[in-house]
Amino acid sequence: MAFKTLAGVVSVCVGLGSGLGVTGASAQMLPQIRMHEGNRVPSCVTPEKLNRFLASGNSNVKPQFRDIAKYYREHGERLKVRWDYAFYQMILETNYLKFVNGAGQGDVKPAQNNFAGIGTTGGGVPGDSFPDVSTGVLAQMQHLIAYSGERVDNPVGRRTREKQDEIIQKSKALGRPPTFKDLTKRWAADARYGSSITFVAGRFTSKFCNGRQAEEAVTDAAEAQSTEAQPEAEADDPKQKRGKRGRDSKRRSLAAAKQGKAGKAQIAQKPVVTDEEIDEKAPAEDKTAEATEQAERPSGAEIASRAIAEGKAAGDEKRRGLITTTAAALLTPPAPAMRPTACTVQTASYGGKKNVLIRVLHGGEMKYTALQVIEGQEESLAASFLKSHAVGGEVVGKFVNRDEALMKAFDLCPSASGR
Repeated sequence: MAFKTLAGVVSVCVGLGSGLGVTGASAQMLPQIRMHEGNRVPSCVTPEKLNRFLASGNSNVKPQFRDIAKYYREHGERLKVRWDYAFYQMILETNYLKFVNGAGQGDVKPAQNNFAGIGTTGGGVPGDSFPDVSTGVLAQMQHLIAYSGERVDNPVGRRTREKQDEIIQKSKALGRPPTFKDLTKRWAADARYGSSITFVAGRFTSKFCNGRQAEEAVTDAAEAQSTEAQPEAEADDPKQKRGKRGRDSKRRSLAAAKQGKAGKAQIAQKPVVTDEEIDEKAPAEDKTAEATEQAERPSGAEIASRAIAEGKAAGDEKRRGLITTTAAALLTPPAPAMRPTACTVQTASYGGKKNVLIRVLHGGEMKYTALQVIEGQEESLAASFLKSHAVGGEVVGKFVNRDEALMKAFDLCPSASGR
């Protein structure tokens, strides 16, 4: 079993395929790597807020890292690299500078000042090392410049010096300015690496960029991406941009746990509304209003209680496209008899697109695993995972994709999302 740390989430490769990332919004929102007039860091992003975001996911940040965000702005502004997304990438790669995942494993050590896994190949290969925090951040920025298709003179990273010509050649072959999404399957083998960065960015935006500033943060990234052709027909391709933006707004609100969280939560063996079903059930002119109204929606428990009292079905027109289970199923499952002292969220993959959410209490810690499985084999693969990796655990729910499973996991384990 191989592990890779994600944004407060552990991605686990189990038997088939590679560990997959997570999304809080579509990866179509990822900006170009290099800054320019139309691709700037939003004003709501500051080193102070980034450091607070880091602390929200790691209450024991080592002293030398507590002001790390200033180096991202310093080097990013000078080199014209989107330093906010470079910071989100660092969060993803180091698990909030913990340098370990839920299993206590990690290839890079804090003393290496290697914040993006540069030179690591898994299996204990530690990668490059740098003398201090500033140099480590600089190395990441220079490596990103290579991925943007530009050459770096005398880079500080050994890996950059040895591989940048090959990296640049592949980036130029795209025929357009590379984005952070283009790091997928290149910087890391993870098939959803770009989506995972987006997930981290969405969590920061939800927590620290409110109102107009939040809109600015999303709009900047969307504008930077809107004119680019996407090379892969993945679930995060920019299809029907207007409808997708509306759905992405809903998902960011849900991931923030501040606005109608239970609307998208799914319970065991209940169907999930797809994007196509949302388009069929909701007229185009209503989608913006739905995204705005999300902030005023009651909690999942309140929705369930109200629906039961009024005898309404979960498919009520007022909540069309958002509630896909019965009202009773929206109620959170009972907590275990033994109250855990902590909880974590991780991901695992047996391949496929479907997901099941597994919960197990281990050593006083509640662990939630969003397990990616092959359609039609959900029960057998979940049983296999429970037998091998989560003895005594249970399946909490079934979901059509990783996003929905993780949203439910973070609802049940809010401390893992830094809220």
